Amino acid sequence: MLSESQKASASKLAGAAKVGRLSIFIDAGISIPSGAPSWGGGLLETLAIKANMNEKDRESLKSLGFLDQPTILAEGMGDKFEPAIADIINESSRYTPGHALLKTVKSPSVTTNYDALYENAAESCNQHVPTLPWDSREMIENDHSERNSLLKLHGCVKYPESIILSRSDYMRYPDTSLALRGCLHGMFLTSKVLFCVFSMTDDNVHKVIDDVRTFLHEKNDDQKLGTILSMTEIKMFNRLCDQDFHIHTFGKSWSDSPAWDHDCFLDNVVDCSP
Repeated sequence: MLSESQKASASKLAGAAKVGRLSIFIDAGISIPSGAPSWGGGLLETLAIKANMNEKDRESLKSLGFLDQPTILAEGMGDKFEPAIADIINESSRYTPGHALLKTVKSPSVTTNYDALYENAAESCNQHVPTLPWDSREMIENDHSERNSLLKLHGCVKYPESIILSRSDYMRYPDTSLALRGCLHGMFLTSKVLFCVFSMTDDNVHKVIDDVRTFLHEKNDDQKLGTILSMTEIKMFNRLCDQDFHIHTFGKSWSDSPAWDHDCFLDNVVDCSP
């Protein structure tokens, strides 16, 4: 089901995993087949309903940007805001084969997702995934391998107060989460990075990519920064990213069942790695 170039890429990524030089970036797209709500659609709309907004106010709310809508919602919901986000995500999703396959690769992973689907996939096999930053001391005390960890850049449903959603959260991020961004810098500098269904819409990740790109170009190093897996082909997205990343797409549209081929690619990586 994979092209020759996709098979070759999967083999190279597996080789990097074997020697501990593969990191995985898990983006929101991998959770879509699970039924998880999209940020700009299902999540904010459901939060508006939980905030008891009438239909007219909900339509007016949509005129604001995705980072500004949460500010209004938080004002109306108070202390119930972050727990409501966790409830919505937990109620509407379950882990997918993609999550299970990624866990099997046994490489350090990072995500901007709030959900615990990756961790749930591991727990179904009686495995524990340390999540950073919360379990950092546990990893040190128990000599836990970094290869089996998950860095959560934007918070977690298990710790609702940590969730990054509004514009003010993003603006304060460099001050409040500098150590987490530093971990991401290290991943780019010391390993190949596999982006699973990455949309390239997060400014915090863009900043890290630009920092690393600038450093490498100063060293006259024009190698690719990683590999992006994309469910559907978007011409302008490919044009934007192809100078810095290898890109594999798995369908012209969702009607092509791209999640299936995406999981076949991950299965190929797993099959070739330890």
